[in-house]
Amino acid sequence: MRRISTWSMRRVIVACVLWLVGAPVLAAIGILLGGLVLAVFSGHQRIGFTVGLSNWFGAWLFLPPIALVATWVMSRRRAD
Repeated sequence: MRRISTWSMRRVIVACVLWLVGAPVLAAIGILLGGLVLAVFSGHQRIGFTVGLSNWFGAWLFLPPIALVATWVMSRRRAD
């Protein structure tokens, strides 16, 4: 917690924005790669799948930035 207390507000905001932008992009790339792997292994058989966003998507997307900000705020209070 001592290391995170030295972070500036700008660094915390950048980390949160990178997570909020990067996580969905990486998830989309993973889904595309998974579809390509299925297509290669299926041969001539047709495979279809759908992807839906549930309430868990929002929880997993926003939980890490919220935890980071909460930890940063608590560490700043303890450092002062």
